[in-house]
Amino acid sequence: MFGLRLTIIILQFVTMDWLLTSVLGVLIIVLVYWLSMRRANYWRDRGFPHIKSTPIIGNCWALLRSKESFNDMTHNIYNQMKAKHLQYGGYMQFSRPVLMILDPELINSILIKDFTHFEDRGFSINEKIEPINANIANLTGQTWRIMRYKLLPTFTSGKLKSMFDQIVYCSDNIFDYVNSKTEPFEGKLTMQKFNLNVIGTVAFGLNIDACREDSETERFLTLSNKFFYPSLKTILKSFFRMCSPKMADFLRLKMIDNEVADFFTDLVRNTIAQRKRSGQRRNDFLQLMLDLQEKDFAGKGLAGDKETEKEELDPDEKEMINQARHLQGSKDNAIDTMMTESRVIAHSFIFIAGGSETTANALNFCLYRLAIEKQVQTELQNEIDAALNGQEFNYHTVKKMTYLDQFINEVLRLHPPGGVLFRECTRPYKIPGSDLTIEKDVMISIPVIGLQNDPDYFQEPEKFNPSRFSSPPPKGIYLPFGDGPRNCIANRLALLEMKIFLARLLMKHNVILHQKTKLPLKMLKNAFFAVVDGGLWIQLEKRQAT
Repeated sequence: MFGLRLTIIILQFVTMDWLLTSVLGVLIIVLVYWLSMRRANYWRDRGFPHIKSTPIIGNCWALLRSKESFNDMTHNIYNQMKAKHLQYGGYMQFSRPVLMILDPELINSILIKDFTHFEDRGFSINEKIEPINANIANLTGQTWRIMRYKLLPTFTSGKLKSMFDQIVYCSDNIFDYVNSKTEPFEGKLTMQKFNLNVIGTVAFGLNIDACREDSETERFLTLSNKFFYPSLKTILKSFFRMCSPKMADFLRLKMIDNEVADFFTDLVRNTIAQRKRSGQRRNDFLQLMLDLQEKDFAGKGLAGDKETEKEELDPDEKEMINQARHLQGSKDNAIDTMMTESRVIAHSFIFIAGGSETTANALNFCLYRLAIEKQVQTELQNEIDAALNGQEFNYHTVKKMTYLDQFINEVLRLHPPGGVLFRECTRPYKIPGSDLTIEKDVMISIPVIGLQNDPDYFQEPEKFNPSRFSSPPPKGIYLPFGDGPRNCIANRLALLEMKIFLARLLMKHNVILHQKTKLPLKMLKNAFFAVVDGGLWIQLEKRQAT
């Protein structure tokens, strides 16, 4: 009897979930149809060059049918506009008008020179409905400016140096894990484990060992992945919010799965509680946020970071912090600029989940390129051997490895963490040299995947050639981490992590592509990032002693 009742309850739950998804689908169709009819001639009516789009679905038909990924769609639109010799052009992302910028000079203006017109990313959030989504990546306006200024000290060279030994330990630990097995390893999953170890250690003081093969670790990895590989229902909710943020708020739609949000909320809360109980202090990201929280509630919100003020900063670090100080404004007495507990959790979540996925993806493609570009692998090993000839493996030694820098840059050119950057016009903007004005709330698309594979900017772009980065590329064409005040706040940590891992790897190993890898590579069409169909399978071979 109990089993029958349980079965009925489960069926009711499944039916309700299916019903909610169906209702969302119908609402989206009705809403998008209505908005599409209103906006069908948006670009034509305003005199902007544009490409043809279909009512309701805009230029997203192939995306909707899973015939192409978001990167594919962006690249195809870029090529259509490039064929028409456009510097910019409009298209429709479902019912939302989007202006793609192709001209590097205009891109540089939008990201840097005229940034105050385009300071938001255009992803609507409601902190009251979904506090875990109110992180540094999604916040807007004055709240974002002040949070950016407060969090920047985490990523100065002085702080990064203090993380160096921990990253080395995590790198060597992953090699021990891989070498303990006889079979090849899947690159993406293994790099995720490595990154979770690093972020857990250097940012939160967590004793995470993602190489442990137990249920707790498996759940951690599963829920991290769930954030980046959402269900159909979550995708529908995202499209609905994109089309009508106010209606999404009215319906209290959340973008992050409740199980994911609850897990990471509990993880951070428990870590904070343990740290407060023990009185332990650590030089990490979580401690910075807890110190900021204490300052905020003591009324000393922008008093500054005394340790950072004592640091001998690099010129680019000084510029970065001064830029953020200039943007943040003059007062910090509003409640929406305070480092509340929910903000600590939100920033922690995006750091754990977001940082793990993007860096793991980049390292996965580094492994692939090492395996198929044998001459490049040998050249890197020669540079590393020369740099370490009688020298200690430390921060300064790794910083001297210039070809390793070039190698990573070339990997990120061909396999950028994100194929497109979005910005939202926050104030009307007259395009220089034209009579056209970009209206407030219009979404701007900067096609990273198109620019970085354009033969006008990178000769023979399909060829893997790290030496092309022996000199820096012009502004506005190489944007793996974005640019300007809204670039990736943790890009310096990501690059250091990648350099340490690759240097430690190539000191003692050769990287070999296993035959389980399907060639030529094909990317999954239903993923936000470039994900290899069937995975990248790698083997490590011990180098002969020299």
